[in-house]
Amino acid sequence: YYDNDEHIHEVVSRDELDKLADLNPGDVFFDLEGFSFFSEPGGLEYLFGYTSVDQGEQFHYRWADDRVAEKEAFEWFVSDALDRQKRFPGCKIYHYANYEQAALKRLAERFGSYQAEVNQLIDAGVFVDLYKVVKASIMISQESYSIKKLEAFYGFGRGSDVKEAMGSMEYYDQYLELLTDNYPEAEKLKRQVIAYNQEDCASTLALYSWLKSL
Repeated sequence: YYDNDEHIHEVVSRDELDKLADLNPGDVFFDLEGFSFFSEPGGLEYLFGYTSVDQGEQFHYRWADDRVAEKEAFEWFVSDALDRQKRFPGCKIYHYANYEQAALKRLAERFGSYQAEVNQLIDAGVFVDLYKVVKASIMISQESYSIKKLEAFYGFGRGSDVKEAMGSMEYYDQYLELLTDNYPEAEKLKRQVIAYNQEDCASTLALYSWLKSL
């Protein structure tokens, strides 16, 4: 099927699909952008973005150029997640693949901040990795299970100039270079990366809706 542009999928197991909770007004669809080549060891999580259900699918984000802003963004996200647990019992944080959970654990350790809370959220099943749901539930006529390959099945179209995660790292690298001598151009690149992150979050929500419909 790879060569003829047909998009065929087959549900092979309903177990994980049936476990997907109904939409909760406190749910968020979360995506992190990281930069591996940061000047300090361990990389930099430079963009925290999520789409929330409770405010009409509003996009929220925090941007970081250094460790101080990274810590602020991390604490902003975890604080919001904890607040949502109180306001919307049972709400979930949906993401695609394990990067987000691993990065939050790493950041909690890096800053000695919210360590118990992050582990508690993970252990309580608040984070839902839709990649695991997809892999356990369906076969698709694509060579990989990346979210970009899945988008054809649920009709998600992208408009941003940045097309994949490696591309967003290249944009961020250029952005850092331009910050000192061409601020307007740097800001333009920043907006493009934020638009890419917003589309990732919207796509994760669209994927969730499709999986619920199967």
